Amino acid sequence: MKQRLVYVDCMRGIAMLMVIFCHVEVFCFGIQEKEIIASAVSIPMLSNFFFISGLFTPPLLSYKQLKKRVLCLMLPTITMFLLYVGAYYGNYVKLIECVGGEYKWGYWFTFVLFLMNVIHCLVSIVYAKCRKQETNSKGTIILLPLVIIAILLHILKLWDWNHNEAFYCRWMGLRLLAEHFPYYVLGIVCCMFRSKWHRLINNEWIMGAAMVVFIGLQIHSGGGFYKAILIGLLGIFLLYRYCFAYQNTLSEQTFIGRHLSLIGRHTLPIYLIHYFFILGLKMPWIGEYLDPVSQWWIIAILSAIMTLVIAYSSLMVRKMLSISTSLYRVLLGK
Repeated sequence: MKQRLVYVDCMRGIAMLMVIFCHVEVFCFGIQEKEIIASAVSIPMLSNFFFISGLFTPPLLSYKQLKKRVLCLMLPTITMFLLYVGAYYGNYVKLIECVGGEYKWGYWFTFVLFLMNVIHCLVSIVYAKCRKQETNSKGTIILLPLVIIAILLHILKLWDWNHNEAFYCRWMGLRLLAEHFPYYVLGIVCCMFRSKWHRLINNEWIMGAAMVVFIGLQIHSGGGFYKAILIGLLGIFLLYRYCFAYQNTLSEQTFIGRHLSLIGRHTLPIYLIHYFFILGLKMPWIGEYLDPVSQWWIIAILSAIMTLVIAYSSLMVRKMLSISTSLYRVLLGK
């Protein structure tokens, strides 16, 4: 799956719009209680991002490839994080507090993704040495240690959260790493067994069952870590199935396909930039006067409009920064 696939770009674009949509409701409108749409997409939007990251990561990740990700992921994340904290407070008095926060003021995603890459690279190096093979070998057996690590991360998360004041969970993003690492591993699995994965998602009975269970989990109140994992897995299955089945509609020859793939190809710059627009678009009065339960459709329409405005404004800023290649790499990666 190394070639660019338009339907996967569209899938990534849809996930990015979901992220902005939820952020608009919470940070712009001040609506803490999720309305029906935000509730349905809040978990799948992230699971799909980590799944796609694993989908386009080689089964054996070399140290050279990891170093490239330092420049394309961590450098722009750190830079934009520092700029955002400075813009929010006007100084860096609370910098340590922001760094120690679990969500890193919104910039946790690329930080956690890089930790996944580090784990993947270390496992790949050990595997390659034990097998005395080149790192570009098939590496099917590498899936077992990755699955074991996913389980161990969950156990460590439980221990730290309950007995150690969540030091690692907050500073190192351990809770978020444990929650989303299975999706990353699933992406690697689907990359290695693409034909079987496509055969699975094309099964109408499985598709129908996934939709029923997904809706049922949305209706069912309560739940926790394991419910979230299941919702994320079902969200991956359903969104991938939709984009794969409607490749003609989501092609670059159609209006919606061109725009979704445009957003999908530039999710990292949009992700890094969009927080600055949200910072200047505070409208808490919307959350004060609209009820998320009875007036969810009004909130959804307003959020959708704001989502498109922020997404395309971020693309515009990306285009402006691309004038300077060096500045672009520091701020937005490759």
